[in-house]
Amino acid sequence: PIGIGQPRLMGLLNWRSNQVGRGPLFLLYDQPIDIEKIKTHLEVNNEKNQPLPFQLFRPQNAKPVSESNIDPRWLAAIIIKSLPGDGQKVKIAIPDWMDGKLDFMDYTLTVNTSFQLAEQWPDAPRPDGLARLKSSRFLKFNNPIELSHFKDSLQILPLPKSIDVSGSWYNQVQLNLELNPGTDYRLTFKKTFRDILGNPLAKPVEIKFRSEDLPPVLAVPAAPVLLEKENRRLPIQIRNIQSIE
Repeated sequence: PIGIGQPRLMGLLNWRSNQVGRGPLFLLYDQPIDIEKIKTHLEVNNEKNQPLPFQLFRPQNAKPVSESNIDPRWLAAIIIKSLPGDGQKVKIAIPDWMDGKLDFMDYTLTVNTSFQLAEQWPDAPRPDGLARLKSSRFLKFNNPIELSHFKDSLQILPLPKSIDVSGSWYNQVQLNLELNPGTDYRLTFKKTFRDILGNPLAKPVEIKFRSEDLPPVLAVPAAPVLLEKENRRLPIQIRNIQSIE
């Protein structure tokens, strides 16, 4: 049962990664919370149990960790101002009330501030490296990402005929593209793109690729053609053919 005024901690919204990054760490409670009451009891220490300065606030939503419609009154967010180096530990004691008594939920999180594109590859590429007009491209990151946030951050110019984005794993996405023929494309991300730990990309991503041309076509009339003696020219249609020998 929910005890009014005795908020229970439901958990951390970090996809159970046991990590903390540059962005806010979201705390989800089972009811509206008093931020100042939480802040009074919250403890954030490094692995040597030395206090770390932090900011606690009520976020407007849980992006980019979650697109769920969570009531922000149930949320608190922590930003650690002096984050230790990658691989080091941060200990957080989060207040939690049970049966009217103050208790703590203890978490030990590993610092991870490195967010980057680990690898990318096209599906069934042509031998010449050109992208097929209907093709797929896979992007794999080193950290988890939220799919809706990825879609909002993705930029491909000029715009393909169509783009469909699906997530095949928590850190991997598949782009299904319908491209215009013979076009140079450039894939980048907005500067606001973050992983679920709130980390920006360590370095900008830029992927350039060119789509294949339409196949060569040489079309002659299918039916018999009557030609004038003085103008014996056969009408034909060609596409992407440089010469005829």
